[in-house]
Amino acid sequence: MYIFFSFLFTITTLSGNTPVMNKENAKPLEGIRIMIDPGHGDTALYDFFRVGPAGEREEWINLRVANYLKELLIQRGATVFMTRESDKDVGLGGRAALASIHKCDLFIAIHHNGCLYDTLDYPLVYFWGNAEENPASVDLALILVEEMKKQMTFEQQEGGSAYSDFLIYSRGTSVLRNTVALMPGIIGEGGFFTNPAGEKRLQSEVYNLKEAEVYVDALLKYAAKGLPKATPAKEPSDLFLEEKDSIQFKLQDGLGGHAFKEQEFKVLQGQQEVPCSWDHQSGILTVKPQVKDHKVITLRVFGRNQRGNALHPKEFHYKTVNYQQWHTLEDWKKAFEQGEMQFAQLKHAVKAKNTQAIRLHSEEALHFFRLSLELQHANPVARKAEVGILDCLVIQSQFLNKDLSEEIARQKSRLAAFYPIQTQTQDN
Repeated sequence: MYIFFSFLFTITTLSGNTPVMNKENAKPLEGIRIMIDPGHGDTALYDFFRVGPAGEREEWINLRVANYLKELLIQRGATVFMTRESDKDVGLGGRAALASIHKCDLFIAIHHNGCLYDTLDYPLVYFWGNAEENPASVDLALILVEEMKKQMTFEQQEGGSAYSDFLIYSRGTSVLRNTVALMPGIIGEGGFFTNPAGEKRLQSEVYNLKEAEVYVDALLKYAAKGLPKATPAKEPSDLFLEEKDSIQFKLQDGLGGHAFKEQEFKVLQGQQEVPCSWDHQSGILTVKPQVKDHKVITLRVFGRNQRGNALHPKEFHYKTVNYQQWHTLEDWKKAFEQGEMQFAQLKHAVKAKNTQAIRLHSEEALHFFRLSLELQHANPVARKAEVGILDCLVIQSQFLNKDLSEEIARQKSRLAAFYPIQTQTQDN
């Protein structure tokens, strides 16, 4: 059983303008924003694993390679950011946030591997999640690992490949998980520092520079095929979708046009595929989402340009008319007060045995109690709102002949699990 311990994260996000690869340009990466993430940092006092047999620490290697990579990428026109530039630690959430703040196009994490078996030494490149749902990251990962095998030295020269980070964490690595909705990203593992021969190579700044050059070559090959992008024709924040509405995306192939493989298009709403149509003349992809019964929908656009590079399926969130109707109030306190007013009317309706009024006021009370919790989960009267929801369900069950036994049981369990009541005890 192999145990791997090096986790490096670099981030890339999609910028406002689509980078265009220009073969004739002396700066072939011009317009591309790249986040380099040298993994770990300042862990010598407490991390006794990430160190080789001769004392070389992974975080030192990562930073040296990253510094060389930064300079090489700048020379080729890229705009480069780093999560750290010295031997200091940066939280995983902070690393992901920096990639988003700087609106990067790519996230590149520099790591090196460690294992209890010191004979192991080969390259690995991780991407987040399911390969089919993260194709742009996979494209880059496959290019990088092949360049590592071709240009670098390992004890198992043909070993290693591009793997999902779900193999090491059930939810994937933090930095890739927290950036995948915005940009492609990979974690490169350029050999094992726990292997004596591997550590000796990685101690050499000449070899560190060589590794940085391998990353550059991989990025040049990837960028030469264009970084395609899908952009909503209208900002999602400007819309409340109705059932009849379609959504249009302007597609750019990253090479100055909109040449795409029509048969490769797919649009997912959540995990369900929805219809789409492609106009190759205008470069517009029209999508027909399923609006009914949804307050918010999330769309991801999949496709490949004619050179073969995949769109990164960035998440686009759209509110619907159902959301607009649901969010009749935007203040949790006012929503709760409305819920209490409707519940008071409901109690009068119950006394009068007015079925129509019971139906009306119970639904209204449920709506406002639930809305108050959605607007502010841990508010001062959250438990009262949850009790109000339970009371409404019980009343509906009793007076409207609804079988709500499962819903009532779930609500009782929720109250017990999330809102414990302090019991009073007498002092002896």
